[in-house]
Amino acid sequence: LPSGLRSVPTQRMEPPRSKEYKKWLQTSLNKLMGCGLAVDGIIGPLTKACLVRFQEMWGLVERGTIGAETDYYIKSALGLPGYIEEPLTY
Repeated sequence: LPSGLRSVPTQRMEPPRSKEYKKWLQTSLNKLMGCGLAVDGIIGPLTKACLVRFQEMWGLVERGTIGAETDYYIKSALGLPGYIEEPLTY
């Protein structure tokens, strides 16, 4: 791992798929990436595109879907427990 980055927890836990979680995801991507997404809880093409940009910025597999790793990095970027200092740069 690049210096300053922690490893992602190995326990595989899928985040909730509720509409509230999806709204949280959209709000988080708006805050972190400035995507201007509608916060409606519907994961459409714009939300997926913004998610891919986030995943690319942090050196994650770019699927446009949310899994435990992406959830962890979003929470880290927001300064929640497990904070990672900065995204990978190339």
